[in-house]
Amino acid sequence: MIEIKKQSFIYKIFMTAILSVIFSIGISFFLDSSNLISTGLTGVAQIISIQSTVIPFSVVYFVLNIPGIILGFFRIGKRFTIYSLVSVTVVAITTEIIRELPINTILTNDIILNTVFAGGIMGFAIGGLLKIGASSGGSDFYCIWLFKKYGIPFSRINISINIGVVLISAILFSVEIALFTLFYIFIREIMMNLFYTNNQRVTVWIVGEDLKEVSEYIHNELGRGTSIFKEVKGGYTGHDKEAIMVILNVFQFSILKEEIYKINPHVFVTANKTYDVLGNYSINK
Repeated sequence: MIEIKKQSFIYKIFMTAILSVIFSIGISFFLDSSNLISTGLTGVAQIISIQSTVIPFSVVYFVLNIPGIILGFFRIGKRFTIYSLVSVTVVAITTEIIRELPINTILTNDIILNTVFAGGIMGFAIGGLLKIGASSGGSDFYCIWLFKKYGIPFSRINISINIGVVLISAILFSVEIALFTLFYIFIREIMMNLFYTNNQRVTVWIVGEDLKEVSEYIHNELGRGTSIFKEVKGGYTGHDKEAIMVILNVFQFSILKEEIYKINPHVFVTANKTYDVLGNYSINK
């Protein structure tokens, strides 16, 4: 079990680094080529570096992410924060390396092509990061914390942030850049949702002995109710066990997978996609 967990951790670090490099390519080769602005803190970092012409994007991007990293470490999850810190670091370093390379990073001057490819590439990277329980940093830390703490949907938070970015783009640059930024956001969200849908639900069964701490963790940290079955017997061992049934969204399940074996290393966990839920269930939690 320990060896499997180590491999999983190393694999996720590796995938986080790869997806972060892809994210950096979207910024350096496509967004920057047409002066397009991304969303969240990535967009803020772009605007500051463009306006100052002295402070590089990589430095601004990393500094702006420090408060979110601290929040993530204490309020979201240590593993999630480690993966996200790797992502932020790789993005900062990679974008700086690409900009220092003796090559022309402008693949095309066509703003429509740059918009579509930036949205597709970065949406793929963000969706992939969220699927493995990481993020590209920026406003993701705050969105995830607000979602976890208060059940505010990602979409509602992202819409507010995106509107702000579009308005800033229109004021500082031009209405045309703002409109193409809006188009980029649209493409990115479509691509991201192909790989990661936060409201996709799974029915999780947890079987083991003495599952009280596991149930309390799900209640307190994930904000979900559980159904506990006390009279469960192991078919092979004949030992008395308990079973927990809970419905989670995919992000909550990714957090649970990281933490559950720290709470109880002997549980058996299985999950299946859930088409619909009736009854006392809030989809936005």
